[in-house]
Amino acid sequence: DGLAPRLAVWNIQTHEKVGTNDFKDLSEAYTLLYSPDGKTLATAHLNGELAIWNANNLRREAVLQTNGSFCRALQFSPDGRWLAAADGLLIRLWKTADWTLEGTLKGHLTGIVSLAFVRDGNLISASRDGSIKLWAIPPPETRTYVEHSIPVADDARWSAGRHALLTVDLAGDTVRVWNLVSLRMSGEQHYELRDANCGAVTDDGRCFTIGHDDGSISLHRLPSESVRQHPVHAKEVVELAFSANGELLASGSSDNTLRLHRVDETGVVE
Repeated sequence: DGLAPRLAVWNIQTHEKVGTNDFKDLSEAYTLLYSPDGKTLATAHLNGELAIWNANNLRREAVLQTNGSFCRALQFSPDGRWLAAADGLLIRLWKTADWTLEGTLKGHLTGIVSLAFVRDGNLISASRDGSIKLWAIPPPETRTYVEHSIPVADDARWSAGRHALLTVDLAGDTVRVWNLVSLRMSGEQHYELRDANCGAVTDDGRCFTIGHDDGSISLHRLPSESVRQHPVHAKEVVELAFSANGELLASGSSDNTLRLHRVDETGVVE
């Protein structure tokens, strides 16, 4: 909430602030995330601590410790049982039932910058070492973790659905869609002039969208190679996200606007 170490919650329908809470003994927050049921809020702080809040009354319920470096990414599992945090080279996994540390995932060579839970609760992570790893998250009693790697460029950006992964290679101007069941590439698209800034893929992997330098969005459906491009912003598109059912698309731009679009068979509709 500005420069003050404070948590603020807003009603997205009325645009009104509905509650605040000072962090008090916590440092400034870097990342925040709601649980799937909307009852819990997690915040990651610059001193490496994670705070767990009751989303209804903004009371703090727990503080989780990392190695002292701030977590660049947080993710709740779809069923709400797990909270994963990117802690430097490691991924820490907590059980949300009692906030006990369940395990630590090791395998990346440089800092992890993004996390996402995908098919059947598995977890994927992206690192500056140029790899995306897929981790099988087991029942609590198993405590073994299996990983698979997808090679990507060091500066690649990515977006994950429950069954598909989209990677945007900024240097090579190449967009690829990966099937997270077979770990095989299911689609590829090339661009010129390095104008592919970001992307998003639907949960089923059948549709993906790319944000461009000129403020437009291109919509692609697989296995068809048809492309529909739509001008939506005055400046470059920097962030995209599909809703869970793939019918809505949010786009953010450096023109300081956030737009919500409907998606149908004809393309992107304002």
